[in-house]
Amino acid sequence: MSVINCKKIIGLPVETKSGEQLGKVFDLELEVESQTVLKYYVKDRNILKEMFNRELIIHRNQVLSISKEKMIVKDGFVQEKNSVAKMPATA
Repeated sequence: MSVINCKKIIGLPVETKSGEQLGKVFDLELEVESQTVLKYYVKDRNILKEMFNRELIIHRNQVLSISKEKMIVKDGFVQEKNSVAKMPATA
C-alpha cells in the first residue's frame, strides 16, 4: 500500500489521461466517518485563467492515479465551481 500525506497532495499537479494540464490541487474534502477523500479542488495553473477564479471539483471516482509527481484523472467531464464543464478534447 502506498501512502502520501496531505501536504504533498496540496500543490500536486493534475492532468487528464490524455495529458491536458488542469492545474494544481489546493484543497480536498474528507468524509469523516469513512475517513475517505470525496473530492479534490483544483485551480488553473494559467495565471490569466486564475484571474477568472476557475476552480475545478474532481470527484475521487475520476482519479486514475496519484503519485508524488502528479494526479491523473479521466478525460471527459469535470465539475467547475457552480457549473459542469466538458473538458476539451486534445489531439
